[in-house]
Formats: sequence, C-alpha cells, structure tokens
Amino acid sequence: MPDQRTRSKREQLFTAAKPLFERFGFRKTTIEEICAAAGVSKRTFYELFNDKTHFFALLLQDLGNRLLAEWEPRITEDAGACAAIEDFLDFYHEAIAGEPIFGALFETPELMAACSGAYDGSDKSGIVDFLAGHIRRGMETGEFRKVDPDYVAWIIGILLDDVYIVMPEFFKQPGAKNDKLLAAEVRAFILNGLMARD
Repeated sequence: MPDQRTRSKREQLFTAAKPLFERFGFRKTTIEEICAAAGVSKRTFYELFNDKTHFFALLLQDLGNRLLAEWEPRITEDAGACAAIEDFLDFYHEAIAGEPIFGALFETPELMAACSGAYDGSDKSGIVDFLAGHIRRGMETGEFRKVDPDYVAWIIGILLDDVYIVMPEFFKQPGAKNDKLLAAEVRAFILNGLMARD
C-alpha cells in the first residue's frame, strides 16, 4: 500500500494529467507536460510509475475508484443486494461511461493490451470489490445463486467496459451509453445471471 506522500504525489499527477489526456489523447500527451502541469519532477514521476502506460492505467483505476467512493454512500443500509447491483449499473451508466478519458484507452490496440497488464496490484479495484461484496451479501440472503463472487465481479466489470466503452470507441458502433435497448439487455443479463433459481 502506498504511503501518504506517494498517494499525494500520485493524486497531484493524476489531477494534472486527466485534462491533458482528455484534450490531446494518450499518444500526444507527454510525461514532460504531465510533470510540468503537476509541478512534479520527471524523477519523481519515474519513482512512482514504470512508464506513461503504467501511469495511465493507474489513473483510470484511481478515477473509477474515486467516482465509486463519491457515489457509494447513496446506497442505503437496508437496500438488498439486488437493489445495490441495480443502483451500481445506473452509476456505471452515468458516471464511468460518461468520463471521456476512458475513451483514450482505445486509441490503439497496443495501448489497450499494454494497459491490461500495467496494474501493479498496489491499488485494488474498488469497483470489483464493491460488486463482489454485494454478490456475497446476495448469496447470504438467498437473493443470488452460489457463484465465485470475485470472479463474477470481474466478469461483470469486463462486460460493462466492453458494451459501454470498447464497442463505441474501438469498433465505432453504438454502445450501451447511447442505446437504451442494449443497456436494458445488459442489465437484465447481469441481474438474471445472479438471481437465485427456484
């Protein structure tokens, strides 16, 4: 787990880099520009990150975790697991899929592949943890069938990323963000897959 100084410097760099990536894309944004905007030296950058791809991957993970942390308190204590997952799907539709920086991930297939292996494990995905926790709770209450919560949470995350971000960016096809029928089908697919069978 990164110490407070490391977290602070990372946050400083993430905050400075986000508008640069949104405006210029991944390829055209340089480490020098990010460091200048953050007021941080290149040496500090390389003490914290392996390279620009590693930095970008962790920026996206951090942004997803921050958006989730802002939204998660809206879930009431007495909400069932199914309601929590439904609320999460609404959150993903509005917050995560609405962030333009996620589209920069798909500038090239090489960047996508590089980012998929760039996570270093120092920051866990809050989204996967959130989903897995509510899947476990749903299994305990009988709302959901018995599954491997961590594995299923990971699958849900990949499915959402594919239909909301990958499809429109990479394949130039409408995604669930702009296609209400597709969004409804994805939602039904996820919830029906989790629900306990009689």
